[in-house]
Order: sequence, then C-alpha cells, then structure tokens
Amino acid sequence: RRSVLGWPGSKMRCALLLSALLPIASGWRIPQTRRELLRDALATLAVTTALPKVAGAESIQERLNKFGLPPVEKAPNGYSTVLELYGRGGGDRQKLLVKFDRPSLWVLVKPSVDVNGEDGTLSTGDYQKGDNAALFVTGAPPNGAQSLSDKKFVSDVFAQAISQKSANIYENFKVTKVKPGVTDNGADYFLVDFQYDLLTGAGFVVARKGVGAITAIGKGTQAMVAATTEARYKKVEKDLRQVVESFRVYDGSSAAVARMYE
Repeated sequence: RRSVLGWPGSKMRCALLLSALLPIASGWRIPQTRRELLRDALATLAVTTALPKVAGAESIQERLNKFGLPPVEKAPNGYSTVLELYGRGGGDRQKLLVKFDRPSLWVLVKPSVDVNGEDGTLSTGDYQKGDNAALFVTGAPPNGAQSLSDKKFVSDVFAQAISQKSANIYENFKVTKVKPGVTDNGADYFLVDFQYDLLTGAGFVVARKGVGAITAIGKGTQAMVAATTEARYKKVEKDLRQVVESFRVYDGSSAAVARMYE
C-alpha cells in the first residue's frame, strides 16, 4: 500500500518516527509543527535510502592486502572491524594504523583534523551506559618490549589513559593482572585487567572495572583501554575483551602504512 506521496507507507512511517526520535537522542531542535515534522521526515527518508554500504571485513582485508600488511581475523558476529589512521594531522603525534573490533551498535569516534593538526583519539562505546574503549599513545617504554610485562610501567600508562580527559578524577587505581597476549607482525601484546573509582563532577563515586592491551610499536607505547561500571562489568566483559584482544597497531613510518597517508 502506497502513501499519497508515492512512498510505501511503512517507509514513511519509519522516517516520521526517526525524525521525531533523532532530535531527542542528539540534542537537535525538536519539530514544533506538522509541516516541520514532514520536512524532517522527508530529509531522513532521503538520507536513509541513500546510505552507502558499510565496508565489511572483506574490504578491510583487501585494503590490508593492497598495502602489503598481514591479514586479520574476521570479526565475530555482532562486531565490526575498525581500521583507521592515527596521527594524520602531523606535529608530534606518532603515525599509526590502528585495527580493532567493536560491537556493531557502539559509536565510533575518530580524531578531528583541521589546520591546527589532530585532536582527540580513536574511541568507541555505548557512552550513555558507561561502556567505552579508547586508544592511548605515549612515549617509548624505557626498557623496550621488556617494560610491557612490568606492572609498574603498565600501571603508569593506564593511569594516564583513564585521565585523558582533564575532568576525569580518579582514586584507588589498581592493575590486577598483566599477562602475555599474542605476538603479531613481530610485536608483543600484553593483556591487562584493572579497576578504579571515578569521582564525578556531581560528587558521586563510581566503581569501574576494565581490561586493556598494550604494545610498543616504533618510537611509542600504544594501549587500547576499555572499561565500564562495576555493576555492568559481567554483562559487557565479553565485548570489552573482544575490543582489546583484537587490537593491533602498525607503524606509520613503514613504507606500507606511509602509503596510506598519501
């Protein structure tokens, strides 16, 4: 059955629903009249019917093959593989190609790049629920790859990582476990379990638990740090571990990755 505008009634109803809900979810101005609602619905319908196909694991594999990089495992069902460049804005940032899997419904946030350089980091999460994972990059470890199994060094790196945003004030931070992970493309990865208390701006104390992966590529140390509230940890632990265990980093100074920056 078709509507008077020529679209199937079900599509138009979906567009109307989306145009009503998206402002609430995103902080946009909510339509005040039927005319505004119809206008926004038409725009929503045009966008949703013209969206390009999302690149899947196969296209990412083709991209890696193109630049002579090693293959990666296909993401499990319910996850999407992320393959992104870090350090595109020049400056002091280390150039890296970063790969990890994320739950398909989690939001992906990329660094912003403008004339002043690059700001922010790669992160993903279900932020309203407190689930998130983020890339953290710092200087080279003092003793090379040997430092990656040193709990004190790992603790220092992860403590810096959870305080990337200046508003994050924490206490009782503790790394509870550091264990060897995989060796991939000549790089060692170590897996980390940690916990801490987050002090919110409203004065509340929120217990959080997390997992991470750490490696040392090129002239830096790179970590993927994933955490959630202690109350949600058991529910989303599988997702957090999939993100960090699939984390891989490739040096941007290598000829293969450097071609991707061109």
